[in-house]
Amino acid sequence: MDVVAIGAALGLAFVLGISSAPNAASALVASRAAPWRVALGYSFLLHALGALLGGTAVALTIAHLVTAPDDEIATIYAAGCIATIAFVGAASRLGLPTSATHGLVGGVAGAGLAEGGVDAVNWGGFDGFRPVGVLGTLAALVVAPVIGQGPAAGTPAKTKTWAPHRTPDGHPDFQGVWTHGTLTPFERPPALGTKAFYTEEEALETARQAVARRAGPRTASPGDVGGDNEAFVDTG
Repeated sequence: MDVVAIGAALGLAFVLGISSAPNAASALVASRAAPWRVALGYSFLLHALGALLGGTAVALTIAHLVTAPDDEIATIYAAGCIATIAFVGAASRLGLPTSATHGLVGGVAGAGLAEGGVDAVNWGGFDGFRPVGVLGTLAALVVAPVIGQGPAAGTPAKTKTWAPHRTPDGHPDFQGVWTHGTLTPFERPPALGTKAFYTEEEALETARQAVARRAGPRTASPGDVGGDNEAFVDTG
């Protein structure tokens, strides 16, 4: 059973990586605060620092969630890890927000209940200001996001102003490749005056005229050397 427990723990570590790392990087990418390569590096660095410098507090908290004989501990934690893997996998497959930490606490508590009954679970609460046991851990998981919102709420939002690119002489820069694959002209026809929109009937008539030009024969004017007719022109 020790081998199974170690394998389940390694599987849980993999699931933690694929579920927690994207959460740490996605906000940076979605908000455009950092490109994806920087966000992934940021996520990797902080996860590594947490493991190397964070100490054993988290491991000890999880280890003290249940009390059972030594020959049952490996079974309980193997079952808890497997339950967490199943929980995270199912929730991710369904597109539901999930937390492997919540899953691990529930999985270990459930395995402890199944193996040793109610008395095997350290329900806990608070030891002074320190959360202990299952209830203390769940309370900390609920309170931590609320505390984290405090500094963010006090930080004024920064808005970026946009300015169009300009040519060296100060005019808007419209340089680029422009096509005629649209019924909307690049310049506003003077005949429209102050008219803002076509009516539905006018739009249909404009489209009908475009179809008629495409289907009809092309009449060459004096001196015209000819060219493609409307069938070869993309008018939108």
